[in-house]
Amino acid sequence: MKKDKRKLLSFILCLALIFGMTGAFGLFFEGNLPVANAEDTQDLGTGSGDLTGSGSEEVAATTFSAILINPGESSLSSINLNNAEFQIEFNTEVKKNAIRVDEAVSVLSGDAIIATANETGDVKGITYSEPDVNDKGTKTKVTFTVDPTLLNPNTTYKFKLDANMKNDIKAVPPLTLGEDVIYQFTTSEDEYVEPEVTPEVTFAAINLYPIKDAKNILVDDSFNIGFSKSIKENKNITNNTAVELKKIEGTTVPAILTLSDGNKILTVDPAESLEYGTKYELVILDNTITCSESGIKLTSSSITFKTTSFDNITVEAQKQETSGASISLNLHNAGAEAQNAKIVCVVRRDRGANLEEGGTVVAKCESELSVEANNNKEIQINIEDITKNLVNGDLVNLEKGNIFADVYIMNKNGEILYTPLHKEII
Repeated sequence: MKKDKRKLLSFILCLALIFGMTGAFGLFFEGNLPVANAEDTQDLGTGSGDLTGSGSEEVAATTFSAILINPGESSLSSINLNNAEFQIEFNTEVKKNAIRVDEAVSVLSGDAIIATANETGDVKGITYSEPDVNDKGTKTKVTFTVDPTLLNPNTTYKFKLDANMKNDIKAVPPLTLGEDVIYQFTTSEDEYVEPEVTPEVTFAAINLYPIKDAKNILVDDSFNIGFSKSIKENKNITNNTAVELKKIEGTTVPAILTLSDGNKILTVDPAESLEYGTKYELVILDNTITCSESGIKLTSSSITFKTTSFDNITVEAQKQETSGASISLNLHNAGAEAQNAKIVCVVRRDRGANLEEGGTVVAKCESELSVEANNNKEIQINIEDITKNLVNGDLVNLEKGNIFADVYIMNKNGEILYTPLHKEII
């Protein structure tokens, strides 16, 4: 009996020893057992390759790729020269430093590069837009525009993204395309049409009246200065200190300044009559006129002009069969200007719109102005027998508006010294 008990105890000890050694072997091999090949394992994820756990965070791209999204590939066979644009979508944000690398983005004719997006190299010609965002808010879409003057109509080219193009040359490590991305396109038969460019309007003063070096300006005239853009109604305008009107000798004439036409016209109205036959200067003072839009101030500028020596020209006519016209004028400080000058009166019937042309001339008279300098003298010229050139010689029965007189004062060289006066005499 005791012998059987000893055999049972030995058997239990053996079992304990065996199980103890098995545990030891398990600890020894733990973490060192071979793992099955990934191809032999079951997919325990979502099936999308999303290993982030949450499914809401975007995984950093491990590859760099690009695809043309506009125009469609069906349109590549007829690219209009006036719209040679290619919109590329990258799978990750692409930095400008990568686009600017020489030959990273190019257009080829055959094997020859004719344009690149490089802004500093010898070959340029491709511009690019600020990136647009994709549906996840990442700036991945870039539009490239090819200079149309580098392309010919009805010609095949290649738009190329180089295999070595990186998404960011400063990234460590950067991602590269790995292989060229090429889209072949053919231009249409339409010639390139240079777009109309509206020149930019700079801020400047425009002399409306008087023009530079004008003569025969009336002594009671006002003067207008136009501007290319609206000006501010500042204290220089309201205090009448933006513009100065003065005689060449230096005497200043006080004037009132008024703005009109959306603050684009400044009227200078002298507070007193100017002197006859005298030179004046109209000056825009430095930094007193300011552009409303840009704040730019005008630098000083000026024009000169001379007032007339003649005034009070009148034309009168009597409604009689043998009537004539009487023309009178006064001379003021005429000086040498009036010497050898003449007054000319042209009488027309059914006068045209132009002061010097139109209508039928029925009479013409001229007379020398043989007056001494500074002689304020009235001169009268009688035009006799106007009626002899009229139909039936009847001046009385002509309707009003049929007979006109144009009066000129001219020097010996035929230059008009006084603004032509148009007068309806019947």
